[in-house]
Amino acid sequence: MITTTGLLPLNTVPVYSGSEIHDGLKKVLKQEEPTFRSEEQKEAVFAVLEQQTPLIVVLPTGGGKTLTFTIPAVLRDPGVSIVVTPFNVLEKDYVRRLRLARIEHIVWHHGEVAYAPVVVVSADRAASTNFITYGSPETKATASCCA
Repeated sequence: MITTTGLLPLNTVPVYSGSEIHDGLKKVLKQEEPTFRSEEQKEAVFAVLEQQTPLIVVLPTGGGKTLTFTIPAVLRDPGVSIVVTPFNVLEKDYVRRLRLARIEHIVWHHGEVAYAPVVVVSADRAASTNFITYGSPETKATASCCA
């Protein structure tokens, strides 16, 4: 029996071609010839796409951590990336950027049951029992990225 997330079987890791990843970069960055800001950013994005876990990404402010959850969200079979934001301002900024890029997302609040390729949640809400239940594999979501 295969346990599923509701979007992808948990034991299936999509394999993306270089052109698919390049097209994802073009869509997210809105550039004809996009590039990664650094080798570390590229490594982080590929680690997310390969569903390496646990994964901790440490990049400086402006280092491009946002690509670790926006690129997977625009590729085929995106799964669910849960993005935990430590500050309200950062949560609002992520939501603004996701809207501008037309990336499907939701902001999790108590009682939320829907899923999207990107689920944004504040750190205080993420620590709640309700969110832990929402984010557990038994309730059809997995955290593939945290920021």
